[in-house]
Amino acid sequence: MILDSHSIVFGSQAGIRGTDGKKVRCIKRHVPTCSRGLVLAAAVTAANVHDTQAAGWLLDGAVEAGRMPVLVKADGI
Repeated sequence: MILDSHSIVFGSQAGIRGTDGKKVRCIKRHVPTCSRGLVLAAAVTAANVHDTQAAGWLLDGAVEAGRMPVLVKADGI
């Protein structure tokens, strides 16, 4: 499983937002994929949620969906 996240700047309709490392108020999407690039799950959080915290939720979701990751690669951890 490969896990990456992206900060996204939205308007007021985005709901709860946080501040990422660049001090930009935004939200963050976390997307784990398999080695072929297929999306296994997705989560949208406030930008101040660390990738390691979201990784736990996404790993749990992948296991519940019947996917058993053998190796996890992530940046920024």
